[in-house]
Amino acid sequence: MNITLRVANYMARYAPSEKKLRSYLEKKKYSGNIGEFLWEIGYSEDMMLDMWIRSFLTNGKWEREIIMKLLKKEFPKEKVLEKIEWIEQEIKDWETHKNNIESQIQNLLKKWKSKMMIKVILWGKYPYFRDQIGEILLENSDDFGLEKEVEKYRKKYNLQDRWQEQKFYNAIMRKGFRYEEIKNTIKSK
Repeated sequence: MNITLRVANYMARYAPSEKKLRSYLEKKKYSGNIGEFLWEIGYSEDMMLDMWIRSFLTNGKWEREIIMKLLKKEFPKEKVLEKIEWIEQEIKDWETHKNNIESQIQNLLKKWKSKMMIKVILWGKYPYFRDQIGEILLENSDDFGLEKEVEKYRKKYNLQDRWQEQKFYNAIMRKGFRYEEIKNTIKSK
């Protein structure tokens, strides 16, 4: 396989920093001018850096975590900090993440997750939007999920036995539902 194909494959797979790509070429014993070769194939460290940052943002990584990961990948610190500063508005921009968060909430509610569990999941991913996530959850109901959990555990536990009833409540409460909600759901059925 020729070196251009190998480098293209390496770039597509790892999106490396220029330093990593140069060491890769040296390891493969490339004999030509590395700087010229990188220019020839259209390598851009800024593009690779931008791709990594956007990937991390999509996955809800924190700013500090993004910086640490990029420095570990041997991108120059000055470029990383400059790019982070430039993209920082995007990290904290509610409109950028709003649709993604709303669809994640709907998917989690369809999977019978409680509001509390959804908060824990999404607050970890999107720490800048705790208030907005809370507001969206107030507009939605997790009653369907609670009913499904009650139905599921009702088959498993005998509610006439005190110990079984306690296990029943504990099992559902571990899913993030409150005791009062569980009790009201049982009374309504």
